[in-house]
Amino acid sequence: MITSEASSNANETILIVDDAPENIEILNSQLQNFNRKAAPNGEIAITIAKKSLPDLILLDLVMPGLDGFDVITKLKEEDSTRDIPIIMITAKSDSDSIVKALSLGAVDYIRKPFNPEEVLLRINQQITIIRQKKMLLNLNAELDQKVKLRTQQLSEANHRLEKMNQQIIELDESKNEFLKLISHELRTPLNGIIGSTYLLSMNQEADDEHKEYLEMLKTSVDRLENFTYKALLITDFRLNPTLTLSELSISDLVKLIEHQTNESFPQSTVQSQLLFSDQLIRANHEYIQKAVKEILENVKVHASNTPLTPLITIIQNTESLQIIVRDYGPSFSEKALNNLFQPFGEGAKHADNKTGLGLAIAKHIVDAHNGELIISNANPGAEVTIKLQL
Repeated sequence: MITSEASSNANETILIVDDAPENIEILNSQLQNFNRKAAPNGEIAITIAKKSLPDLILLDLVMPGLDGFDVITKLKEEDSTRDIPIIMITAKSDSDSIVKALSLGAVDYIRKPFNPEEVLLRINQQITIIRQKKMLLNLNAELDQKVKLRTQQLSEANHRLEKMNQQIIELDESKNEFLKLISHELRTPLNGIIGSTYLLSMNQEADDEHKEYLEMLKTSVDRLENFTYKALLITDFRLNPTLTLSELSISDLVKLIEHQTNESFPQSTVQSQLLFSDQLIRANHEYIQKAVKEILENVKVHASNTPLTPLITIIQNTESLQIIVRDYGPSFSEKALNNLFQPFGEGAKHADNKTGLGLAIAKHIVDAHNGELIISNANPGAEVTIKLQL
């Protein structure tokens, strides 16, 4: 009996099909390290193959009744037996028979009389392939299971994330509605306070002490009114971040900006560099003026101690219109530069130590124009640039 390392631990089942009992006996003795089944003809071989699904079939080509060619054909027609590898056993020396069997689906052949070493070599080659296929199938099954498990985990995580996002959206909407309600509700009593303050300030009989109190009251009311207006404006932008835009010439927009600048800083300098002043731009001129006003009010607060007034430069090129406001006050810290557009965020003191909302409003307005608000430090001071696409 011949053994080999490759077959010593084999547990695969081999079906031996041959009408000669002596051939079955020879092969059976050589393959004792495998599980073995035998069939004396083609009909029985097909029945056994369908029932037990052997790992490998050794098939004699020349048999009475169904020959080896017929058996290969019938096994390949069945889904359950199609992939069982078949090694044909033949005493024929003509290549036509071998070619025909291989073309029908046989994977190899063994010639009679048997050479024991050749038999084991060819069988072990197929057994190795069978084991590799089984290993690959097992790996694929494990991978499929892991993929299904991971997909399920991701689906559950995504569901949780969607739920959390929905909760965040609902909370944000509730917050915006609350701010809007608070802002509107503040305006009614605030109007009464403003009116009363105005009437009291007209009292000519008030002494100096009362006038001082009235001035303090008026300042506080002005700050509260300014905050209410800005908070309401930001809330409106969050609820509806769009603006109605219309076409106007760049020269007209520049005049509006110059007018707003002169209102905020009568001594400021405005420079224009226009390629085509009659070119049209889509914008909401009222809100562009608001954005410029907020930026200039910002300058008033943090650069009020410098004797230099801001410089406003308006530059038009082929792609954009840039409105650059340069001040000569203190510069922003690096931390502040990364958080300037958050209401009451880091840098709010530089931006507007009354409300902390000025640059946030300007950012909302510029975003509604699909533009860009750029802030950078200069030496000295800082620059705020509104960039609008043409």
